Amino acid sequence: MNYRGYFLLLGITCSLVPAFGATYSGRVIDNSQPAKPIANATVSLMGSAAVAYSDSSGRFSLNTEVSVLPRPEGERHFSLSFSKGRLSFSCHQSENVRIDLFTVGGKRACALFNRTVSAGDFSFALSGLIPKNIGSAAYIAAIEKGGVRYATKVFLANAHAGDGFAQRSMEIVQGKAGSATLASSSDNLIVFRMGYVAKTVPAAAADLGDIVLGRDPKEAEIDRKADSIIALLTINEKAGQMVQAQINGTGSFAGRLKDADIAAKGIGSVFNGGSETSVKGNTPNDWASAIDRIQNVVMTSSTHKIPIIYAQDCVHGVAEIAGCTVFPHNIGLGCTHDTALVAKTGRITAEECAGVGIRLSFSPCISSVRNERWGRCYEGFGETPEINGLMGAAFIRGMQGDGDMSKTGAAAACAKHYLGDGGTANGENNGKATISEATMRAVHLPQYAACARENMATVMPSYSSWVRIGMEWKQTFDPFALTTILKTELGFDGFCVSDWDAIPRGCGDYMESCVAKAVNAGLDMAMIVGDTNCSNFINAIVSGVGSNAIPISRVNDAVKRILRVKFRSGLFDHPLSDAALRAKINSAENRAVARECVRKSLVLLKNEDKALPLKKSENIVVVGQWANNLGAQCGGWTISWQGSISPSMYKGVVGQTIYEGLKAVGSNVTFDEAGTNLTNADKIVAVIGERPYAEGQGDIGISKAPDFSSATICPNSSLIQTCFKSGKPVILIMITGRPLVIDTELPWCKAIVAAWLPGSEGGGVADVLFGEYDFTGTLTHTWPASASQIPINTGPSYSDEQHGSGGEPLYPYGYGLKYN
Repeated sequence: MNYRGYFLLLGITCSLVPAFGATYSGRVIDNSQPAKPIANATVSLMGSAAVAYSDSSGRFSLNTEVSVLPRPEGERHFSLSFSKGRLSFSCHQSENVRIDLFTVGGKRACALFNRTVSAGDFSFALSGLIPKNIGSAAYIAAIEKGGVRYATKVFLANAHAGDGFAQRSMEIVQGKAGSATLASSSDNLIVFRMGYVAKTVPAAAADLGDIVLGRDPKEAEIDRKADSIIALLTINEKAGQMVQAQINGTGSFAGRLKDADIAAKGIGSVFNGGSETSVKGNTPNDWASAIDRIQNVVMTSSTHKIPIIYAQDCVHGVAEIAGCTVFPHNIGLGCTHDTALVAKTGRITAEECAGVGIRLSFSPCISSVRNERWGRCYEGFGETPEINGLMGAAFIRGMQGDGDMSKTGAAAACAKHYLGDGGTANGENNGKATISEATMRAVHLPQYAACARENMATVMPSYSSWVRIGMEWKQTFDPFALTTILKTELGFDGFCVSDWDAIPRGCGDYMESCVAKAVNAGLDMAMIVGDTNCSNFINAIVSGVGSNAIPISRVNDAVKRILRVKFRSGLFDHPLSDAALRAKINSAENRAVARECVRKSLVLLKNEDKALPLKKSENIVVVGQWANNLGAQCGGWTISWQGSISPSMYKGVVGQTIYEGLKAVGSNVTFDEAGTNLTNADKIVAVIGERPYAEGQGDIGISKAPDFSSATICPNSSLIQTCFKSGKPVILIMITGRPLVIDTELPWCKAIVAAWLPGSEGGGVADVLFGEYDFTGTLTHTWPASASQIPINTGPSYSDEQHGSGGEPLYPYGYGLKYN
């Protein structure tokens, strides 16, 4: 270990410790002949927070140093301090705080503190934080906030004494023993990458050389099986595996492949998109019958018996099928900051998918949403790569069987929309992100790296373009983004599947030149509308290989990636829907998790005169059309693509509206949609917000503002002023897929709650409004004070990103009030 700096024990003048720890480097490779580098492997110091990731050449550099920085006397300490037996720190905003205790050798001794706190000053008795098994020694405490490690302090033997003194801006715990024994260090590095056997390496030298990881035997067998199948396929059959065709569930859709065609052409995947009506009925049983029928034809009559992988947009539960559990959209889940809960939503969504035969979900969306005018704002977890990386990786972990997609009830996930879809100019859907490579890597790539470490099964390139160095690259056709970065640097070994007809949308047609451009860039599977287009794509692959426009090696690689995901998913052994899982769809247990998600996603923005919590004895009048409308609170991608407020469309959805939830919890709750009789109200709960929408149609151009001013955006918004004029306290519950400008409405409301798009469990809103649970959600978007401030984002400012007028936001990133 290369220790630097020094410290002297109690009774001797103490000096500041500038740094401790060491830097380790090396290269991670596999055991093939010749050896290949392993990209995106995780290298961590056992028992510590130090971590590094290997690059495309397999190289890594792990710095275990923790710096100790001086603090000017009298300065408010936003990192960490110790005085009179108490650890103290401050936060500018609500964020997760972690404090760990380290030995001077850099080995993590224990965790002292790890949870999300609101903005403010905090102080805790050290004796109540340190476990009793921590012995007398010199230690260093380190605090991490927002993913960044700040200043640390040196502690000297027995911390349980809890008494101490300050000297030269360094806090020391005085030990009863009168001396300290340094803990010896036996550091080991753990090297891990999914698909390989993890390895523990003694940290015996600064340069560890080559660290060889053996292929996981199960993964090696999958590759062997995939290679053996590829050797049997004709070029037409290989091209067929690269097709994702629309479903023709009723057999009545002209221009779509029938079951026999799917089997004969060796089609790799079948899908349905938003607003599909290709299955008679929209229940889990209807879909299971349709998908199983196709699968049975393929498994009995196709030449090679390669199962299809059926795909659907399950972006907040299997919400397009009536009767399934509908979770809050990602913007709400991000505000929970609860990765375990988000993993649970992924697990439940996968189980309900598998129950109906869906084995690939086009989720999660992990966009860093940099402009609230974008109509897909609610599909991302927030505006930073950090929140999207944490939540996206957690969701994938849950959906993909915690690392084993062959588990019963697991499904393949799809990280989307790669790359930079949340950074387009003016928040335009499918627009242009004109930013440098450095900004793209800083803002939009880290979450994909995090999800790649979870072995995400698929990635969907965006319709949008990345404009760099004066050239525009549609992401479906961008070899630098798809191959150089995603597949080589991040080590992604699943398959890239295009968005809906992305090839003709970006190039003009399924002609050979367009197909070659996409496939050579790194696209592995094309989502294709219509059987003629499917045939044209297959023919383009065949002719492209014949003319050398498409290397056969690129086709073989694409097919292997597709087969790899099918084998990992256990499709060859269990291709059909799971009736036992289908029986558990929308169970009480699943709905309870959805309700917990609602509770934890709510963000309290204002609570004047303690208007909240509501009292059960109060006369509560609930107003607003959205208070008693499941479609409004579920939003887009629910039953239909754009969503709907039509009760007839949602008659099969099992859930509880916000009004129904309030009525079930409170004693005196009435519904007055238009607010015509507010005389007897003690308090008014106004549930008002945006109409449902999805991509494209949800965009708000620069000529409009994302606020309550337009009835086309927020119908019934005039009710807020009507309620205010009644003289009764108004509690505004906003149903919205993005932060709305509320400068006009702010003074009219005693309390304001961002409920986002909570899904089917409106009772979760009631749980918190009546105080049975406290608010815990905090913003993952900076809330603008005016439309002119948009775009407004937290964190580093990048000059090539768009920026609004500047100034202080109405509510900063991480903001969220509590009752206590």
